[in-house]
Amino acid sequence: MRVLVTGAYGFVGTAVVRRLADAGQGEDTAPAPGNPYGVSKLAAEDVLRARAETGAVRAVSLRCFNIAGAVQGVGDADGTRIIPKALAVAAGRFPHLEMNGDGTAVRDFVHVDDVARAYLLALESTTDVPYRVYNVGATPASMREVVATVERITARPVPVVRRPPQPEPPRLVADIARITNELGWKAERSDLATMIRDAWTAA
Repeated sequence: MRVLVTGAYGFVGTAVVRRLADAGQGEDTAPAPGNPYGVSKLAAEDVLRARAETGAVRAVSLRCFNIAGAVQGVGDADGTRIIPKALAVAAGRFPHLEMNGDGTAVRDFVHVDDVARAYLLALESTTDVPYRVYNVGATPASMREVVATVERITARPVPVVRRPPQPEPPRLVADIARITNELGWKAERSDLATMIRDAWTAA
């Protein structure tokens, strides 16, 4: 029996942020959830791990970073996320996009289609390890790059209102060596332009 749970959570602390900026966020980096949502995801992982260690199940956790794009005309309508919100501004549904700081913060984005393939590979894997965690990420991009790409793809302006910087890591990027080496996964549709173009078509 195989169980999957997906989710990624923010990491805080100067030392951790510096380490992530240099090498990417590995699965074995000590997690420090920065919000209740992250705490709930970590708790789910802990339950799965404990259950798997009893031999009752074999489980895989996929830590998906910022999922974007669209499949068969269905995209992400969550306006709290940078790409859907920027596209909504381009479409004229909002007057502007609010951005913390100068827009240089970098996050990792991955196309929903590539995430689906990661799920399939995890389900089909034949490892005897009772519990395994995999990062699923693909394309680091700054908030500035996201906005610029939205403007280029849509050929419409995205006015930005800058807010004071928040105490958040300047760079959160996935180290995907494990899922690449063990499951053979690689992103195929996760370049920033493709993710935004697909999401725009579905908007």
